[in-house]
Amino acid sequence: TQSDVLDEWQWDYWEDTYIDFLPGATVEIVNQTLRYDSNDSLFSARFSPDQNLKELTLGIGTDYSMSLSGKFSGVIGVQLGISKFKRELRMEEHWIKRFDLDSTVAGLDYEYEYDLLHFAPSKQGSKIFAAPQFGLNYQLSNSLALTAAGQYLVYFDRGSVEWLENLFGISDDGERWFPLKNKLRVGVGLTFSY
Repeated sequence: TQSDVLDEWQWDYWEDTYIDFLPGATVEIVNQTLRYDSNDSLFSARFSPDQNLKELTLGIGTDYSMSLSGKFSGVIGVQLGISKFKRELRMEEHWIKRFDLDSTVAGLDYEYEYDLLHFAPSKQGSKIFAAPQFGLNYQLSNSLALTAAGQYLVYFDRGSVEWLENLFGISDDGERWFPLKNKLRVGVGLTFSY
C-alpha cells in the first residue's frame, strides 16, 4: 500500500463523483487519512487502497561463461529490453452505519457493517531497461548443473532514451505510471545440458 497513491492516480470517479457524496469530506482529507467520519457520527468508513503491478519483460542480451574452480563456473552478461506493464488499483472500503433507536434505553442501538470494493481504471505503458546479470553454476553431472543467478534491472528515464522510445512508438505513459526506478531479481534453478 502506498500512502499517496490516491493523489497520484487521478481517478476521476473517486475525485469528482464519489467524494461529493460524502458530506463534509474533501478529496485531500480522505486521501491523506484514508477514513471518513460523518458530521453526525452515524457513518464512518476506512479506505484501503491496494496496488498490483503486472510486468512482462522482453529483452535481448549476451553473456560470458568462465570456468572458476573444479565444478564451479561463473556467468556475467547484460540484457537490454522493453518492459510492458499494467498497474492496477483497487479500493476496499469498510463502512459502519450506526443506529441509535432510543438513547434513553440501553441496548437499543446497533451497528450495521458492510464492505465495498472499487476498481480504478488501470494504468499501462512500457519502459526501456538495461540489466547486468551474474550467476554461478555448480556442475552436478555432465548434463545437470545447479544455478544461482541475479539480474539488476535499471529502468531508464524518458529523457535519456526519448529518441529510442520515439523510434519504437512508446508513449510517455510509462514514465508517468511506472513506479520503479530499478529492481533486483535473484533465482536458483537447475540447468540441463543435452
